[in-house]
Formats: sequence, C-alpha cells, structure tokens
Amino acid sequence: YYVAGDATRLPFGDEAFETVTAFEVLEHLSDQAGLMRELKRVLRTGGTLVLSTPNRPIASPNGVLSNPDHVKEFDLAELKEFLAPFFSRFEIYGQSYSSAVTFVHRAEKESYALTQKIPLAFRRLVPRHIKDRLFKVWRRFWGHLKYSKSENSLTERDFAISQDTLLDGAMFFVVVATK
Repeated sequence: YYVAGDATRLPFGDEAFETVTAFEVLEHLSDQAGLMRELKRVLRTGGTLVLSTPNRPIASPNGVLSNPDHVKEFDLAELKEFLAPFFSRFEIYGQSYSSAVTFVHRAEKESYALTQKIPLAFRRLVPRHIKDRLFKVWRRFWGHLKYSKSENSLTERDFAISQDTLLDGAMFFVVVATK
C-alpha cells in the first residue's frame, strides 16, 4: 500500500512511524529543509531515519549536476551542516558498488537515452503503464546486448555501505539519524 503526496507536507500525523526512509529524494527537492522538517515530524521519539543522497564530488565531479533532475547535491561537510539543525544524533556512511553495478547503471542510462529518441507524439499516445513495461523490456534487452551483467544477477556483494567508504569516495551518502 502506498500514498502519493508532497514530501514537504506528508499526509500523516505527528510521530506516526518508528522508521522512516528517504532514498534518493533529498537532491530532487528545492525545499530540502521542508522535507527534513516533515521526516522529523512523522518520526517517533527514539525512531530512526535512513536517508541516502549522492556524494556531489563523486556523482558530479566537474561541479555541474550530472542528473538534470537534481536540484542540490551535498559534499560531506555540507551534509553534516545541513542535518545538524534537524537531528543531533546521526551517522553518515558511504555507499559504493562494484563495476558490475556500474555496467548495469550505464546500460540503463543508455537505454533511457534511446527511448527519449522516440517521437514525442508517439510517447504521448501510449498509456503510462504500457510505456513503463516497454521501457523495462527494452532496458533488459539493451543491457543484455551491451553488457553481460544484468540487474537480476547483482547480489549484496556488489554493494558496500560503511564508514570506511566515505574516505574512498563513496558514490552515495547513507544517513542514519535518531530523533
């Protein structure tokens, strides 16, 4: 079950959840502080927030956001400064992944770029659920042709989350905060 809504005005009561997650959301919002206020509001006292967001120096190394849908990414110092007014207790981990994940991600980006070449008029005529299914099939097909590894063959060993990876240039930050 899910609820669609505005991340800066969540449709839940105060302290509604023991655990709240926000994976790859923060960087997409212009009102990032609004998101954090809401996440803290719906989190019970003693509850845990788990949040992930790209590590800007790695994800966008030339200073230009590599994802056009991102509004603001953080480096480690900026993220700590941003979190401090909302949570007095938090730890930040780094998430990195194997070259197999990089291949799958690259295949996904390339297949998405190819689907964007389909004429806009045609894309507007096709219902969303059909487009989503076609995109999924195309992504798998393109990924198998281009790369031998598919997202279905990835395992937990292809991902690493630890405080050590922060020093090694993790692609993402993973924040674990307690209210």
